[in-house]
Amino acid sequence: MDGWESYQIKDICSAVSHAMRKEGADTEEQWDRLLDRLRGKEITPDSRYAFLEGERSLRPEEISFSGDIDQNDNLLNFYVETNFNVDEVFGTDVMTAENDDFLNIYADYDLEENCVCDTLTVLLDSSNGEQFVYKYQMNAEEQTVMTQKMDAYYTEQFGESLSDCRKQYLEEDAQPSQHLSL
Repeated sequence: MDGWESYQIKDICSAVSHAMRKEGADTEEQWDRLLDRLRGKEITPDSRYAFLEGERSLRPEEISFSGDIDQNDNLLNFYVETNFNVDEVFGTDVMTAENDDFLNIYADYDLEENCVCDTLTVLLDSSNGEQFVYKYQMNAEEQTVMTQKMDAYYTEQFGESLSDCRKQYLEEDAQPSQHLSL
């Protein structure tokens, strides 16, 4: 009625079961029960990922990068090295002898907004082959240090600053597109 909404399948199954449970309920009452049960459980961009939170935040000396810097539209994607106790920071349980799980962590720099994105993407690769995607909300201090270290790493890799990269990005984005006339 109000457009498309997305829900997790477990929430839909539970709502359908709840709506159909009452014997003798007409279609309108079942529909109302279904919608009532789904209210507030919509999948939004912020709810697609579970957020991780550990015992402490990232320390400035723990933030470092390696590998390529990938660009996806307006975002520069940096691989964050995991040379610190990830379990303490993210609240995971991968640094144990009982499993072969590991984390891959990525930070993004938004060229349009001229700032580091406030969340890290944390990929947990399980020893059974499954992969889980989480987010980690950075505090202001982590974001400040992340920005400084991203700029230094970008300069080391390409010989120019993030400001230079942003300037080029904005210039290219402002260029009129070329159309062929037949």
